[in-house]
Amino acid sequence: GYFLEPFYLWLLCDRYVIAMSESTKHDMMRYGFSAERISVISEGVTTRPVDNLDAVEKYPLPTMLSLGAIRAMKRTLDQISAFEIAKEHIPDLQLKIAGSVSDSYGKKVLRRIADSAFAQDIEYLGCVDEVKKSELLQKSHLILVTSVKEGWGLIVTEANSQGTPAAVYDVDGLRDSVKDRETGLISADNTPQGLAVSIVNALSNALEYERLRENAWLWSKEIQLEKSYQDFMETIKKWSITH
Repeated sequence: GYFLEPFYLWLLCDRYVIAMSESTKHDMMRYGFSAERISVISEGVTTRPVDNLDAVEKYPLPTMLSLGAIRAMKRTLDQISAFEIAKEHIPDLQLKIAGSVSDSYGKKVLRRIADSAFAQDIEYLGCVDEVKKSELLQKSHLILVTSVKEGWGLIVTEANSQGTPAAVYDVDGLRDSVKDRETGLISADNTPQGLAVSIVNALSNALEYERLRENAWLWSKEIQLEKSYQDFMETIKKWSITH
């Protein structure tokens, strides 16, 4: 798939495209698609934003969340390393990891957790249902996302809708779903050290953290399926009239 992708995208580059982020648009342009034939519409999530941030109860100790399938492209090991570095500055920091383990990388992550000097402060939850997922998104203080690449970063917006900002790597999709230092933090460099700096910066200043929370929550209200549908229909109508 990796080697065939440039070829089959080249065969399709005369088509019109609807993309979910500016990063995806620029990626398509690298494969020969014309900027004029690419429309970017709003992403949409089904997670309903909480009604009131003040009603959201966080864990007693500062807690970071890693949520999603544990695979190499998600770079979960980087999150554990960043946690260990950040813990030197925030001694009571906690990490919760939720997601399926299905390959050698996942098993490597489990071994890394067991061998960590802070293993007692890392909790692996396995797969979680929607109820537990909602609880984790609300009660955690920060969600970590370190994927190699995303189309948008839906989990970021889902977390934002529950009152939790994100610390992410500077990659396609994540730089779209996070407004740096406004709704969350984007690492200056994509390393555990860079991520740890973001974690410490986010959690060391209570007023700044509350500002990030509120901005993320307010922005998530704009990234709903209804808005995505409206953008989609307007794009289709525009192309129909033009052609």
